[in-house]
Amino acid sequence: LIGGVNGQYVTSVSSFQAQAVGVYTPDTIAPVISSYALNMTGSATLTLQFAETVQFQLLVVNSFALVGANGDVFNFSTSTVATTYDNDVLVISFSLLDSDRLKRTTTVAIDAASTNLRIVPGLFQDMVYNSNVQDAALPVLSYYGDVQSPVLLSFDLNMDTQVLQLSFAETVNETSITPALVSVASAATGGSSVALTRFNGITLVNLDLFSVSLIAADVNAIKALLFARASGETFLRIAAAGLRDMARNAIIATTKSVTNYVADTTAPVLQSIALNLS
Repeated sequence: LIGGVNGQYVTSVSSFQAQAVGVYTPDTIAPVISSYALNMTGSATLTLQFAETVQFQLLVVNSFALVGANGDVFNFSTSTVATTYDNDVLVISFSLLDSDRLKRTTTVAIDAASTNLRIVPGLFQDMVYNSNVQDAALPVLSYYGDVQSPVLLSFDLNMDTQVLQLSFAETVNETSITPALVSVASAATGGSSVALTRFNGITLVNLDLFSVSLIAADVNAIKALLFARASGETFLRIAAAGLRDMARNAIIATTKSVTNYVADTTAPVLQSIALNLS
């Protein structure tokens, strides 16, 4: 019952006596994204705030794109999906592939000024199928840069080809690795170790994996100390700041045991001989 100001009540009406609405005005307002936030730490996430509830199941995530201040465009792949939604909030979690791709760009989403969400008409619908007419590159409301140090997941060493391969939890700046801060060791702590002096080359294998070619002098120094002859005596140490990610976050001091080890099977070759008869 609904009470009146004078204490009288409206008589209840059963469902069999329900009254038809006198004037009904349907919802014809197009839905809009009112704001969004981008968090670049870890695997990047995009949180969208809508002005009303929309049909998230009809939304195609890879129809969105991020646009830099200079107009460069970053398109989402089909591997990035919506992970959570609640009424008018949608959280899009970037796949590792897309997160790494985005972090390696130098013109898009490197700061708030270079983060704009491209929205095109017909991208999403509200609960009564009104489609958005919003057509804009919407500036980000909240931008959170990557503040997480890179993490070494594993490394492989091939003593035959003299190649060291490193795998990380996210994409890193492979050119930032400092040989003098990288050591091959016989144990996790203590034992013998050789600090590297330089590399013959650095190769990006995929976005979170790269390899370095060791120089013969470093490999010979390891062999002379009689370690790294098997997986159980092969460790890698990277000192603090020995490598940085794309946001210039420095790695913390890290030690890992080798994951895949290939021994030296190449026969030695005599390269020269000197004879002094004096």
